[in-house]
Amino acid sequence: MTDSRGPDSRNGGAPYPDAERSDVADTIHGRIVADPYRWLEDPGSAAAKEWLAAQDALYAGQRDRLPGRDRLAARLTELLDTGAVSPPVWRGNRRFCTRREAGQEHAVLYTATPGGGERALIDPAALDPAGITTLDAWRPDREGRLLAYQLSEGGSEESSLRVMDVETGADVDEPISRTRYSPVAWLPGGRPSTTCAGWRPATCRRARTSTTGASTCMRSASQPARTC
Repeated sequence: MTDSRGPDSRNGGAPYPDAERSDVADTIHGRIVADPYRWLEDPGSAAAKEWLAAQDALYAGQRDRLPGRDRLAARLTELLDTGAVSPPVWRGNRRFCTRREAGQEHAVLYTATPGGGERALIDPAALDPAGITTLDAWRPDREGRLLAYQLSEGGSEESSLRVMDVETGADVDEPISRTRYSPVAWLPGGRPSTTCAGWRPATCRRARTSTTGASTCMRSASQPARTC
């Protein structure tokens, strides 16, 4: 069974791609919850690739019919091609801020001390010249010695949490994957902590890293590690 739409006058009469409805369903708290389009959650499958390509073709046909696109794009580029500086964050005797110069796609995280020069801590463009690595979040500890930061690489939108020694710029421990929606807070003594939302304490074991003392929450080998 497919969810088929015929020609639509709003898009020049082009048909929308069919989206197959499957019989997939889960029983959650005693209720049956249908999930007919779960197959689209696997973008690497042949069916999903075919559907996405058809959607791209539909959009391209509609896009190319719009007048004035080049003029609009040039004007938006002109208006958006400005720099931006975040408010400073002071920890200990260090200042942290992000700055994006005109023409830069991603902001750079800088640090500085009252008696020293400013230097870049994290430059996404230097880490990935392709421009698909982003700095999703960052938070220094109370003394400004360590920095917890989250990067998503390759356009995955799944952050990895790392901890950096601010003085040397070197990471002090192995990254923890899939932490995009895990905000970081620092405990006294230089220990980063995030909440394990939705994880029952009875199923959570703790393991402390050797350098930072961060607590890691893991439920099973099939579940991603999260700090807690």
